[in-house]
Amino acid sequence: MSGSSLPFPLSVNFTRDEFYEFLRAATSVASDILIQSGDYGWIEVYGKQVKATTRMLEGTEIERALSFLYDGSGVSQLADGKPIDAEVEIQAVPGDFDRVLRYRMNATGSRVGRIARGISITMRVVPEAPPPYDELNLPQDITDNLFPRYGLVLVVGTTGSGKSTLLASANRRRLETPGAPVKIITFEDPIEFTYGYGYGQTPQPSQVQIGSNLKSFAEAGRNAMRRKADVIVMGESRDRESINACFEMALTGHAVYSTLHVDTPAEVFARMVSFFPEEAQPAAANKLLDTLKLAIAQKLPRTTDGKRVAVRSWLTIDREVKRALEQQPFERWGSITRELLEQRKTSFDHQALPLVAEGILDFQAFRDATNMTIREAAAFLEEHGQTHRIPSSRELLLEAA
Repeated sequence: MSGSSLPFPLSVNFTRDEFYEFLRAATSVASDILIQSGDYGWIEVYGKQVKATTRMLEGTEIERALSFLYDGSGVSQLADGKPIDAEVEIQAVPGDFDRVLRYRMNATGSRVGRIARGISITMRVVPEAPPPYDELNLPQDITDNLFPRYGLVLVVGTTGSGKSTLLASANRRRLETPGAPVKIITFEDPIEFTYGYGYGQTPQPSQVQIGSNLKSFAEAGRNAMRRKADVIVMGESRDRESINACFEMALTGHAVYSTLHVDTPAEVFARMVSFFPEEAQPAAANKLLDTLKLAIAQKLPRTTDGKRVAVRSWLTIDREVKRALEQQPFERWGSITRELLEQRKTSFDHQALPLVAEGILDFQAFRDATNMTIREAAAFLEEHGQTHRIPSSRELLLEAA
């Protein structure tokens, strides 16, 4: 099956095999798959929702699908108010046990339209392998600072902005670099990309599933220190324990990578410090400044041809940055960082500008990447010689509506 099979004609009493055929067809073109009670199936293609089934699915059918994806206890678990987060694998080709399709699944009980007690299942497609590093087209300044011998690298952005893809691609580059063997361990929830590069020239990564291999991210730091890795990927900095672990590992000679849910590098300091009690925040800010080597933010605005393009904003924590921040209380570091991003032209504003000039991004996509209002975006583009890219007043009014 392929994307040309969509929308898919799922029969009323579909079997496990038929449901898996639907998933295979959807996976060939989609980044996310959505099925829910009393609704059509939907897929996300380059950020747009596309109808994926020829008919609406009944609540009992979603329950059956959940039993195929999880187990028979799924429905009762949702009824108890416990959403399900799980990794799902199916055969890419029926009967071929060597190739699988992988998904990150979330199932949540919810009202769906007129269905009061419905189920909504979202399946994020995990690519079979991380893309080759060179395909990311990262600026040289990022590449120069993305592979420190020790210290902390943060990749930040909203859900679905490609943070995990960037980190996995960096791991792939390390594995494929001859003559530079490294021991990589990762802590993830769930495990996304898998590896299989550099056999015989470097150890294969050890990937720890939080929740099954290890109870929580809070235990990752102690586990990593005992295993003496060169590179440690902490899937997410989500609480004080995981952040302290990042600090400790970076200060003891490891290259540490983690993700954080903020929009720009300027928000990193305030967000990381906010996990600590007020009296401990100055010390936490100084530890972050001592360990942080690079903060990269990424967004994926829609291009004029309906696809996606990565736009990055980044800050290398060099001596100039450290001096600028050390001279001020940490409460001011966010505003200072914003000024440095503008000065170095590594803000989203300046990084998206060439894509507008080349016609890759339109006015709305530029606003999406920069989080500007209509007036701010128009003024910025006019200031930088892109007046012809600003829609007419009538078009602006339609956008605002």
